[in-house]
Amino acid sequence: MEPAIRDGEILHVKPVVVGELCKGDIVLFGDGLKFRAHRLVVVDRGRDVFITRGDAGTESDGTVCAAQLLGTVVAKEERTGTRTQTVQLCGKRARMRALVSSLRRSGSRALRSLPILRKARLLRQSILKKKDISGTPNWLPLLLTLLSAPAAVFGQVAIDSTTSIGQRVSGATPTITLAHTTVGTNLLLVVGVSINITNNTGATVTGVTYNTTALTLAGAHNDAGNTRRVEMWSLIAPALGVNNVIVTLSLPGGTGTLGVVVGAITFTGVDQTSPLRSFVSADGAAGTPASINVPSGSNEMVLDTLATGGNQTVTLGPSQTAQWNLQSLTNAANPDVRATGSTRAGASSVPMSETFNGTSNWSVGALSVRPLQADVGVSITANGVFFPQNVSYTITVTNSGPSTATGVTLTDTLAAGLTFVSSTPSQGTCAGTSPIICNLGTITSGSSATVIVVATPSAPGSYVDTATVTATQPDLNGGNNSATAVAFVESNACSNPAKNGNGGTLAGVINTYYPATANAAAGTTAI
Repeated sequence: MEPAIRDGEILHVKPVVVGELCKGDIVLFGDGLKFRAHRLVVVDRGRDVFITRGDAGTESDGTVCAAQLLGTVVAKEERTGTRTQTVQLCGKRARMRALVSSLRRSGSRALRSLPILRKARLLRQSILKKKDISGTPNWLPLLLTLLSAPAAVFGQVAIDSTTSIGQRVSGATPTITLAHTTVGTNLLLVVGVSINITNNTGATVTGVTYNTTALTLAGAHNDAGNTRRVEMWSLIAPALGVNNVIVTLSLPGGTGTLGVVVGAITFTGVDQTSPLRSFVSADGAAGTPASINVPSGSNEMVLDTLATGGNQTVTLGPSQTAQWNLQSLTNAANPDVRATGSTRAGASSVPMSETFNGTSNWSVGALSVRPLQADVGVSITANGVFFPQNVSYTITVTNSGPSTATGVTLTDTLAAGLTFVSSTPSQGTCAGTSPIICNLGTITSGSSATVIVVATPSAPGSYVDTATVTATQPDLNGGNNSATAVAFVESNACSNPAKNGNGGTLAGVINTYYPATANAAAGTTAI
């Protein structure tokens, strides 16, 4: 776009009325020891932010406030030979001119990006084609590219310990006891119970305890023929050490002898607020393999519990890891039960399967264990002021989930030349002057906390504030755990044209809009 103002042209300037400024207007403003007449590309009166750009330029000028705007350029005088005419520079036509310029610049940037995209494609092709003497791809260019990206740290569910036992039971309320050890952190205990209910179809588990603490039923399922039953129970944060798991059953009427297998498994690194997805189940008749699809997610772990005939040999599906596989009584025939418990890494949907060497009814239950992980990030906004006013930084800490973040700690470091005044958190407490340590406590998924830090500058200049945040949980994205912001402290203005009009006369004003030396003498009202 051709510039609206050229070297040597006389400009007509009126006092600034901030409420009337619009994108596309040309304004006169101070820029250090010089003056510029550039077009507004950003107008934010609420935050007192104005950004300008020259019509022939591709980059915006720095941000200015209303107090730096000396006037609005409304017209210019063009001289052709001995003839002079006045050309209006404000209004809809001028703003349309700015819009066209913006669109052209956007198109230009898009065209400039095409060679970059071509280079990226050629680099990828080069990597795939280029091989060293051993015949393996040369990945060094790609490796160097990837090293520029921040590494992400992910939380992952892991297995702490597993125990299992098989027994035959009878009577009205039999119990089964097994010792189980827990040693990790952020634990979840899951107990799977597999029962052959052929001799008493109403048999159920009435309760499970660990170190006398009751577990919660996650789900239970009978096969269609009421011959096999599975139940899964869970407990968040079980006691550490060696303690007894006690399973209490109910056999209505106290009749029959049942085969029962109990498997106990503790997971570590588990979300302590919402550790499990919903229980899912399936069953099948003799001659069909067991299979079930389990809703899950990245970094989760799926556990299934199977009950089938005691005389069966069970083979697990691909990628499944056996946690227990035993009969209620070794080498016994029906009505005993063969039970398996197996795990597999989580994904959006996880298929679990088991095949048998013979034919038997089966029932299977499964659930997915969620990891303890959160994406805690920090951002800062800073205000610009005139010296010697105080600067303030608004620091926002956000938890993008999925888990609740606990032990959230913010560390904020002021720039040299700033004297601490105050720190005000929306929750928790802050201490210190630089660094400032804020213990923000717990932030639930999708929530945030703020800290407002106020300081006094020692002189005009720019002051960089740096903040970092940590939490107890593993962080999904370490790239947003720190942030910086700059507060600009300007020398105090001689006057505020937004309130009082232009202040005084302008002596020796130089138009630097276009390569120029258009001077204005003191006392002139037009440039």
